Amino acid sequence: MRAHRATELQALRRRAARRPRKLTPGSANWIVVTTLLHWSASPQQIATTLKKMYLDQPEQRVSHETIYTTI
Repeated sequence: MRAHRATELQALRRRAARRPRKLTPGSANWIVVTTLLHWSASPQQIATTLKKMYLDQPEQRVSHETIYTTI
């Protein structure tokens, strides 16, 4: 029982320590990414486009891995 409780506490701590997601439904990046996906752009192309769009805002950029895992 104690081991199970310790595992639950570790899971809660890990969940609380997660970074906020960059690609969430309704965000500006979400709209750009889904639009470009509908236009048949690959996640690599989208990541490159976001990099060009947000030269001075690295927090707005999203990697192709993030696009693959989110969509």
